[in-house]
Amino acid sequence: MKNFFVFLWTSLCGLASANVIECQSRVQPHTLGIGQQGYLIITANQPIDNCRFSLPASDDLSFHYESQSSQITNINGSIKQTTSLYFRLVPQKQGHFIIPDFKGTCNKGELLIKGCEFDVFDQKPSKNTSMYFVLAGNFPEKWYAGQCFPTQIQLLTPPNIRGQLTNYPQKLGDGFSASRLVETPQKTSLAFNGQDYVCIYWSTLITALKSGPNPLSFSVDMEVQKAAHTRGLFDDDDDPLNLFAQGFGGMFARTEPVSLKTKLRTFQILPLPTPQPKSFCNAIGQFQISTPQVLEKESIQNEPLTFLIKVTGAGNFENITPPLLEFDTNQWRMYEPTSHFESKDQLGFEGTIEFKYTLVPLIHGKINLPNVTFCFFDPKSEQYEILERSSLEPIVVKPALHTKSSSIPVQNGTTEPAQPAKTFVPTICLDEPTWLDNTVFFVIQIVLACFTLLGLVLAYQHYQRLHNTHYRLKKEQKERLNLAYKAFYSTFKQRDGLGFYVAAHSLIELLLNVKNLTTHALPLSVEEQDLLHQIEQKYQESKFGQKQTDCPTNITPFKNLIRKLK
Repeated sequence: MKNFFVFLWTSLCGLASANVIECQSRVQPHTLGIGQQGYLIITANQPIDNCRFSLPASDDLSFHYESQSSQITNINGSIKQTTSLYFRLVPQKQGHFIIPDFKGTCNKGELLIKGCEFDVFDQKPSKNTSMYFVLAGNFPEKWYAGQCFPTQIQLLTPPNIRGQLTNYPQKLGDGFSASRLVETPQKTSLAFNGQDYVCIYWSTLITALKSGPNPLSFSVDMEVQKAAHTRGLFDDDDDPLNLFAQGFGGMFARTEPVSLKTKLRTFQILPLPTPQPKSFCNAIGQFQISTPQVLEKESIQNEPLTFLIKVTGAGNFENITPPLLEFDTNQWRMYEPTSHFESKDQLGFEGTIEFKYTLVPLIHGKINLPNVTFCFFDPKSEQYEILERSSLEPIVVKPALHTKSSSIPVQNGTTEPAQPAKTFVPTICLDEPTWLDNTVFFVIQIVLACFTLLGLVLAYQHYQRLHNTHYRLKKEQKERLNLAYKAFYSTFKQRDGLGFYVAAHSLIELLLNVKNLTTHALPLSVEEQDLLHQIEQKYQESKFGQKQTDCPTNITPFKNLIRKLK
């Protein structure tokens, strides 16, 4: 039996904007039991704020706004920011629910949210508390010393478990290196052993450093919130702390440290076959080399030329040495080359590396360019491959520009080089030096130094805003605190109860941001915890139409909470 639930969000604002922002929605976990708590997550690929919605009431399904979060990623210099809205949902009836496309508004315009589907079962699924830390990837059967391999480190956690990483994955052992380990992990959903998991994964490039049996494993540390009960949020419970732990997004939940390790795997690393060819360039993988070419359009004797060679493929690009050039030393003089690598993937496993040699032709006329030899080891064929390339035709080198020396005949009929003519150098007389007053120049130098110092300070602040995520988040935290204070103070003067608690509810999100920006949680007194509980309750009642809420008569506790956040 399939039940179709139409979920429509309408904006409370009077004006509609022409700017449409597409968002994605999903229910996590995808399957729920009757009375089991889940989450409706709406994600936008840009920062949004001031989203106010009116949720319809239903006996089979209830929704409650919980929090809003932002995530900033920096991949190869490209900075992206996403915003997610979290709504708790507790189904009261089994069936297949469909949430169609719906619209809303925010501070940047109109929202168009794509719909989603989920299932509700009669029996509540058993609560899964198992976490897995695995090293994913089909590793090669024969692994050679110096060979690299791309893989993923995955952390699988059930959706009902909340936690926070305390460090990045650490490699155990010295037989391998893990390069290009991306600090910002990616997040996705994954089905494993018939259960839905939240998968946080890091991509890395693993290289075998030495031959012989070498173990490989990774570890990670995190803090996991203790789950008090498997009940829903609004079930009867004698322990009031569970209401705080779940009602405020787990802000007051107790945590415990957890250390996870991937399964220890031992690989038998093989040494490279011997003897190695003379032209071996320490390249291990599959590669192709292009026909070499000269970049300059005109070649002149004794003038430098740029000789370009491109190597394309997949393998250990970081360890590749320049290809071997064969040429006549009477015709060419060579200097050490430079290299530039362009990656096709995030880890640098596939791409193209360019070698630029500086060659100087020593003679003029038609000259053959150097022959290029590139040797690499192919793990698939288990043998060395030698690639030889040469230019299709010789280049024409023009003679150098120079002036012939003249000769003067002598009496006995022989010649001798002409002597350079003597040059008359006039004598320059200088008067006695006159000392100048340097006071004006000293003042100008001081002023220029001050402006230079001010420019460096402003440039550093600008750099921090562009590249330092922590600094930018702290600045945004201060600005949002000031806006929150102005918003609830203005609504308090207007005696607007709904607007007051909507503005005061932002203090809960700002308190969560303080915990993310600092190394420790902000200590709160019992009165402040009660105040946060009151804000959450009044906000739910006023914003989602349960009843009309009056504005409080005293805002001193709210001011004190903002001062503490600052």
